Amino acid sequence: MEKQRNIKVKSQRFINGHFIKGPIPLDWILEAGKIGNKSLELGCYIWFVSGLKKSETVPINLGTVGLAFGISRRSMQRALGALERASLIKVTRSKGKMNLITILLKGESNGTL
Repeated sequence: MEKQRNIKVKSQRFINGHFIKGPIPLDWILEAGKIGNKSLELGCYIWFVSGLKKSETVPINLGTVGLAFGISRRSMQRALGALERASLIKVTRSKGKMNLITILLKGESNGTL
């Protein structure tokens, strides 16, 4: 008599449109949400680009982000500063170039004292 085999088949799901690739630590999201100043929206966009680029350090154009979310560039600058002060990201600024944003996880240092 032939032995029957159990074969696991992964179900495939397809998502239409854009999505944020995880996992994203819940603590990170909750902390960004507490800050205000559109920080959660900017943080989600940073995670979105990070998933696309498959890198924790990504270039971000605040003007483009602002247009996508209907938020002024100045508001995006305030949100960027707030995320940086909360040690959720590290920003490398270069004159005439896009900001390079590095996502920091709990326990990582942003290089400041």
